[in-house]
Amino acid sequence: MINLVWLKRDLRLVDHAPLYQATQGTRPVILLYVHEPQYWQLKDTSARHWQFIRESLCDLNQDLAQQKTGLWIAEGEVQACLQQLHQQFGIHTLFSHEETGNQWTYIRDQQVQRWCATNHVRWQQSRQFAVKRGPVNRDHWDHIWQQQMRAAVVADANLSKLIPPPAAYQDLPSSYPGNDRLFCLSGQIGGCKAGKKLLTSFLCHRQQRYLHSVSSPVSGPQFSSRLSPYLAYGCLSMKEVVQNTVATLEKSQHSRALRAFKSRLHWHCHFIQKLETEPEYELHAVHRDLRPLRSESFDPSLFEAWCEARTGIPFVDACMMMLRHTGWLPFRMRAMLMAFSSYHLWLPWQKPAAFLAQLFTDYEPGIHYPQVQMQSGTTGINPFRIYNPIKQGMRFDPDGQFIRRWLTPLRPLHSAYIHQPWRSPDFASLDYPEPVIDPELSARQARETLFAFYREHVNQSETRRVVSQHASRRYHKKPSRRSQKSTPATQQLSLF
Repeated sequence: MINLVWLKRDLRLVDHAPLYQATQGTRPVILLYVHEPQYWQLKDTSARHWQFIRESLCDLNQDLAQQKTGLWIAEGEVQACLQQLHQQFGIHTLFSHEETGNQWTYIRDQQVQRWCATNHVRWQQSRQFAVKRGPVNRDHWDHIWQQQMRAAVVADANLSKLIPPPAAYQDLPSSYPGNDRLFCLSGQIGGCKAGKKLLTSFLCHRQQRYLHSVSSPVSGPQFSSRLSPYLAYGCLSMKEVVQNTVATLEKSQHSRALRAFKSRLHWHCHFIQKLETEPEYELHAVHRDLRPLRSESFDPSLFEAWCEARTGIPFVDACMMMLRHTGWLPFRMRAMLMAFSSYHLWLPWQKPAAFLAQLFTDYEPGIHYPQVQMQSGTTGINPFRIYNPIKQGMRFDPDGQFIRRWLTPLRPLHSAYIHQPWRSPDFASLDYPEPVIDPELSARQARETLFAFYREHVNQSETRRVVSQHASRRYHKKPSRRSQKSTPATQQLSLF
């Protein structure tokens, strides 16, 4: 019988607990990746995701080839692939990392669990992030993160135990199996080598300008870490990134930037824990009282204008164009795009969320859906972030450099009009649409509607439930005597 290691979002050989554990005994080992055509038909998957995964798998196979072995690649439903290998070899133990994915992968893992039980195959899963399965006490979650990240990096696996794949299990599909055509024209390259190169360059010198660039669409692409897709698909180990950051932090003169970066790594796991705790985050407003909000207000023409960067608001459209071409945006710009669709366009969050998921090369469901709901005002515990897209543009792109790069029709426009081209006397001659909404009026209407809905429909007991399950317990400021007497729930509720 064999041990089988099932790769999902952990496309690496270093700090890989399932691979290490599977190769420690006397049994031969198969390292398997299952290409699942149904997955690529989903509304939140896209060609750019497959592009990055394919490059990562090719990079992984190059490393395995040096050890005279390789990755087994199967196609179809996971249970059917496991059944075929079980009949051929006999699977003693299935090894994998825990995954917090979308609802489809959640149901698929439940089906695999049932297959293992039926066929008397042990399934041993290892924690990849500081995300705890089952009920979690948020009061102690920070300790879980610290403990996971301080643990020793897993030793290298004994790759001599890997069975080389026969010809029938060697090839990846030559064409993308999904329905969309959202290939990245200038996206990041997948694979461990590219990820490690970025990590080294960031910790050595790029982090020096991190704090001043992390929110900038102009300098952000160069001085942000750009590690998110490598963490999302497991080309890099989170523990490895955290420990390298801490080691650099101990000797770096730019410690403030690295402290901020380390904090973001912590928030990475914090948000994934939300989806793990409540998988319906992907489908419904986490605050149940807010589920009717915007439920009957979908305007397909506004949604299409937003998707195609034709809203007539230059900074919004430039951000969407950059995302469509590169698969990446700074966090603040991501938040603004989502907030603009939810507040100014008053669109229900589900379709914009799925479209952005397709565009983000670094799509991580556990981060994506909690962030989407936070920026859409459906958590009930976060303040409304109704960004003024014109002021955002003036702040982060004062001379219009970013807008001119991504919106060709606006390049000849004078800087005085670049953020509000409809005010230019030459606007009629530009191949650019008028605004689909009035930014100030739509923001004011959104605020009024939100506050009225909250007053009428939001129940404090449901808000406390959301706080108890999902709110952070990290308080950076020393609480006052008055706040010391209140509970974490009432502290969070005081936002309103």
